[in-house]
Amino acid sequence: MCHWSTRYALRKVAVLLRLGQSAGRDFLVRVKRNKPMQWQSVFLGIAILFHSAWTAAESRPLPFNIPSQQADAALLLFGKQADISVVYQHKLVKTYQTNQLKGEFTPQEGIRILLRGSGLKAEFKSRAHLVITQNNQGNEMNSKKKILAATVGFFMGAGGSSLGLAEEVGSSEGMDWLLEEVVVTAQKREQRLIDVPISIATLDDEKLKNMGIDGIDKLVYAVPNLSIRSTSESEKRFVIRGVSNVRGSSALVGVYLDEIPVSLSPQYQPNLQMLDIQRVEVLRGPQGTLYGQGSTGGTVRLLTKDPSFDGINGEIGSSFYTTQDGDTSSEVSAITNIPVIDDTLAFRVAASYKDVGGWIDQPDANKEDINDVETSYIRIKGLWQASDDLMVSAMVLRTRDDAGAQGFGNIKDSQDNPFWRQVERNGLPLLSTEISTYSDIYNITLNYDLGFASLTSSTSKIEFGTDPFNSSSSVNQDPLSNSGLAVIGSFVDIGGFTQEIRLQGVTDNKQLDWVVGAFYSDIDSEVGAEDFGFYVEGAGGSFGSFDERETSESIALFASVDYHLSQQLTLTVGARYFEDDRAINGNFYAAEKSATFDHVSPTIGASFALSNDASVYVRIAEGFRSGGFNSLPDAENYQPETVRTYEVGTKALMLEGRLQAEAALFYSQYEDIQASDPSQRLPTRVVVINPGEAEMQGVEWSAQFSVSEHFSVGFSGHYMDTEFVKVSTVSNNDVGDPIDYAPKYSVAFSTRFDFEGPLNSAGFTALDYNVQDGSVETASNNRRAESDTLTHINMRLGLNWESFTAELFGRNLTNEQDFNNPTNFNSYKQDRPRTWGVNVAYKF
Repeated sequence: MCHWSTRYALRKVAVLLRLGQSAGRDFLVRVKRNKPMQWQSVFLGIAILFHSAWTAAESRPLPFNIPSQQADAALLLFGKQADISVVYQHKLVKTYQTNQLKGEFTPQEGIRILLRGSGLKAEFKSRAHLVITQNNQGNEMNSKKKILAATVGFFMGAGGSSLGLAEEVGSSEGMDWLLEEVVVTAQKREQRLIDVPISIATLDDEKLKNMGIDGIDKLVYAVPNLSIRSTSESEKRFVIRGVSNVRGSSALVGVYLDEIPVSLSPQYQPNLQMLDIQRVEVLRGPQGTLYGQGSTGGTVRLLTKDPSFDGINGEIGSSFYTTQDGDTSSEVSAITNIPVIDDTLAFRVAASYKDVGGWIDQPDANKEDINDVETSYIRIKGLWQASDDLMVSAMVLRTRDDAGAQGFGNIKDSQDNPFWRQVERNGLPLLSTEISTYSDIYNITLNYDLGFASLTSSTSKIEFGTDPFNSSSSVNQDPLSNSGLAVIGSFVDIGGFTQEIRLQGVTDNKQLDWVVGAFYSDIDSEVGAEDFGFYVEGAGGSFGSFDERETSESIALFASVDYHLSQQLTLTVGARYFEDDRAINGNFYAAEKSATFDHVSPTIGASFALSNDASVYVRIAEGFRSGGFNSLPDAENYQPETVRTYEVGTKALMLEGRLQAEAALFYSQYEDIQASDPSQRLPTRVVVINPGEAEMQGVEWSAQFSVSEHFSVGFSGHYMDTEFVKVSTVSNNDVGDPIDYAPKYSVAFSTRFDFEGPLNSAGFTALDYNVQDGSVETASNNRRAESDTLTHINMRLGLNWESFTAELFGRNLTNEQDFNNPTNFNSYKQDRPRTWGVNVAYKF
């Protein structure tokens, strides 16, 4: 059965004629004439991207009003309202039930919502031709019926070569190699990536596997202007556009697991595994309106796969690898989807165990490869469809890590190889270097359809930290000497409760998409040590214990509105009011310190649809972080900081789905930066100051090109310039200095080649190349430590069968061992040396 309209062909002809006018040429001339020379080539490249996008066929979001009903009737209405041809077998689909579709969507968005969970799947064979089949391969239509349906659909609605289209429809793999439209939830609702006026990097589960990204640290290989450096499984530093989680009152880059904000501290986060992840979204620039003060620099979102009602299925995987000059490693994982009640209740379990070998030695104790770590991880996710209007999801996550030592060296030998030195203490045995961390996360999320809007409630409890461990810092860098600070029984305990409630909807006239909400958090963090002291050649004394507890109780109200001025132009306006009550106490404080910080973070932007497959946007957004307290008696408390960013960007899907490209220019004003002051450093604590104001400006780009069915390439990167433009009287910086921890550039190149393998397998080979510039860390008297530029090459070679995959891989093939973090405090962190290994996986 097929529905179509002759207006389709006439409309396309009119579009092509209109796009042939001089708008593109005039745009290029204006860009060249008005922009400064240093950005002229960048703007020219983006303008060419805009101009190419004008040639794409035009399609706009359309109003739909289709009630939940039998699929045959719903598809007939869909074809009429979308003005496209829909091909399906009446007897096949009439037994299925579809969802309600009400609102303004593109045809791609609409059909996905209409058929979600129905057991049917949709394939666009062209922009005006849609084929519906069963989602179950065991009950697919006979191929002859597919060809007949496609032929009828072709003559009635598509045009062109009937043989070519029939062959495509008869084989659902005909155009699978083309890039698919990306859908994200960055603005708390489903939208096409092209329609979101934010610079976003996305990686779906397939791309994560193709690039071998099995840890959150490895996102830097695929995401421009993102830097992540870790010293342990739960201590990581995220940097987006020069804004980093290092010192200060709270996180600057927000990390979310589904609806759960897990970045409760500037340095410490739960150990999240990249297992059974549906999609990763990295939002660059301030996200203060929808994500709050923890997302001043940007937001990293890990979206896990939901349970499914479609039957028991899962995957079992294992890997083994060896590291140059280090120990061997092994990992096992299992994923299982378990429906319990048909279309009502299901669970999904993802679990893994890792025994990862180290490569850093401790010569004083005659130990090798001490930075090994064992990690056990389990995540259970439940989904309850309580009624047609109410859906409840719940998650429980538990992670335990047992490491032989922290993941860095504190001293170097004569060849600059890092090793670990534990400080000797008055003839006592050397302290153990072992460290154990824990993470526990609980969440329940409710989604209720109120008719006029949808209500979402997300309640989370998070606990993570370390068991008591020992460390040595400020170690004398002479390998023949043993002196430094010994810290005994250090611990970190962080807990938090968060609650978010929001309403989102669309007005009856379809002109406004809106979201309003409230957020509450109660965070309690405690750090301390049983004892610490300074020793020289084994002789010295103790300073005693220390303990510090900080609390934060905050509330926020937020709202965001998208006003569709026309089918092409959308204006976005939003704001968030935030209030934070903070307090701190401890044995370094004469009395408790407390203060209240509040701020309004606005966002305004506009996006213009050049076509259904291309857009341009502008955005102004602001992020905020509360001030805080110092324990040194003479040290002043530090003030809140803000980041305001001005951004223009473009996104496009071109060449009939072969090329996906994105680029953005940004300029940021960073006021009252929070940074450490090494000149006032305590033996166990760092004093935080406001050294001044800085400016950051740069460009980010990414492109993915499917050259053919068997070969694809990707190219991405960033360039950024940062400098202090004003310094305070307590600053260790000068005007013109770069800000800390901000790599100036990164470049990434990836390729994948698919081929016909032996034994009826599908083979593939992939190569990834990544270069990231070093960064600086400021010390007293304007001294700066600098890290090196790092170059990584990774490769994979594998064979896929229907249910089984085997893969050989090599990581860090250049054996890059330069330090990836600048340090004035003698902590030398490396990426894992050259590694070779094998992965196997079985799906059921």
